[in-house]
Amino acid sequence: MTKARLDGLYLLLLGSVLFVSMGSVVALTGSDKMEDFKLVYYHARCLLQHGDPYKPSKTLRAYLVEGGKPTQCSGRPLQDMTPDLYPPTTSVFIAPFAMLQWVPAHVLWMIFTAGSFILAAYLMWDLGADHAPVLSGCLVSFLLANSTSLLITGNPAGIAISLCVVAVWCFLRDRFVWAGIPCLAASLALKPHDAGLVWLYFLLAGAPYRKRALQTLFFTAVLGLAAIMWVTPIAPHWIQELHFNLLVFSAPGGPNDPGPASGCVHTAGMVINLQSVISIFRDDPSIYNSASYLGNL
Repeated sequence: MTKARLDGLYLLLLGSVLFVSMGSVVALTGSDKMEDFKLVYYHARCLLQHGDPYKPSKTLRAYLVEGGKPTQCSGRPLQDMTPDLYPPTTSVFIAPFAMLQWVPAHVLWMIFTAGSFILAAYLMWDLGADHAPVLSGCLVSFLLANSTSLLITGNPAGIAISLCVVAVWCFLRDRFVWAGIPCLAASLALKPHDAGLVWLYFLLAGAPYRKRALQTLFFTAVLGLAAIMWVTPIAPHWIQELHFNLLVFSAPGGPNDPGPASGCVHTAGMVINLQSVISIFRDDPSIYNSASYLGNL
């Protein structure tokens, strides 16, 4: 191993230590620890108890029965447990954790998140180290040190992004492809809006990547069909309910509102994108949405 690659690994190790130490301390001692995982955890438990997680009252009941307390957003208590904002495939992935009690479930989730994210960071560094090992180490270390919110909130994005990166490494290196395909399928199942464009890239990139994308699509379809068959008898109107929940949470003042009026504008879950920047000057969706679309183009 060259000195440059060794230096890059040292930087990666530094970022990993900062990521785990800062994230785990806050996650285990903070007042709002693992709030995002808490939501998907109780949604899955609600399903396991044959309740409709897309209805706030059903999720709240499953939460309060086990001694839970209403969460807070920007200092204001929420009257209901947040209804499910994820497709049924997410609950399939969370279900094994939801079979456990809260303490072991959230600890295992945090370990899984930290381990998978550090592995993904190493694989990202490995791809960049062929050209600039030290610079790649700096960038990946900076990324790790600034991703502690994944451990603090337990958002499924931590694992979804990690699995997506693992799949990308497998496809680009043409190694362990048999593992990369289910990893990308699981990423799509967890957070389709995070991994969807990566999958689309491989679909359009031509052979042999198109083959990997189609194989991933097959795995995802099987998982999606299983999820729908599980959820539909319990929540027959889940499509309409999910659509309504997304509209409510994206409305002005809602948690997913990118503007300054968002109920979670001062928390780790705040929306940070071009819409947020423009909304500071003009909090009008017709303005900041149009400007963001033009900026992306």
